[in-house]
Amino acid sequence: MPLFSLEGMVCLVTGAGSGIGQATAAVLAGQGATVALNDVDARSAAASAAECGGDAHSSYIGDVTNPAVAESVVEAVVARHGRLDILVNNAAAPIGLTKFVDVRPADWSTHLSALFATLSCTRAALPRMERQGWGRIVNISSISGSVGVKDMVLYGAGKGGMHAFTLGLAKEIAGTGITINCVAPGTVDTPRQRTRLEEERRERMARVPLGRFAEPEEVGAAVAFLASREAGYITGEVLFIDGGRP
Repeated sequence: MPLFSLEGMVCLVTGAGSGIGQATAAVLAGQGATVALNDVDARSAAASAAECGGDAHSSYIGDVTNPAVAESVVEAVVARHGRLDILVNNAAAPIGLTKFVDVRPADWSTHLSALFATLSCTRAALPRMERQGWGRIVNISSISGSVGVKDMVLYGAGKGGMHAFTLGLAKEIAGTGITINCVAPGTVDTPRQRTRLEEERRERMARVPLGRFAEPEEVGAAVAFLASREAGYITGEVLFIDGGRP
């Protein structure tokens, strides 16, 4: 069998309707995994699934920051495919640049949505993986969780929380056959990123030693490696994909 083959594995990618999630689903499917795609937008999920040959069943659609929704999505994947081997936590609400003092407390949960979705989906998936005695959890975080980014303070706090969660849970589930890791990209050249002001894009690019933004598929490739059998001795790690950015 070739290295890093995911043949025979069932994978759930959350927030897979566009950007990094869409590219990651395509990479995992290309490595042989059966990929279930979750998103809040049924049309986007269906389009992504059609592109990569994945499964975007209606029972996978919904906001997985809600623990009850996350539970129902994981249950639907297991009922339809018999198991769940790989969970990729990518779902997050889109947010703009906003100073912390300008974010209303009522909106804090939106800015922290990536953390809440990760907690909800991991909690739903873990018991199934523990019964199997095998599993891979890969969280899509961000360099903002370690370096901090102005005007994205709460977003960075949520991503930093994902790092701490990953490190702690890795120790808690060690020996179960399940690993958990983070992939922390810098700026990724997604359609949403291209809507930013040209001045802001130039500013970001100037901070990247490699002189370019990451392609979404490069993030997906890192996820595929961490999800593989061969990465079984890697757990509790945060892998930065930032072009050498300090």
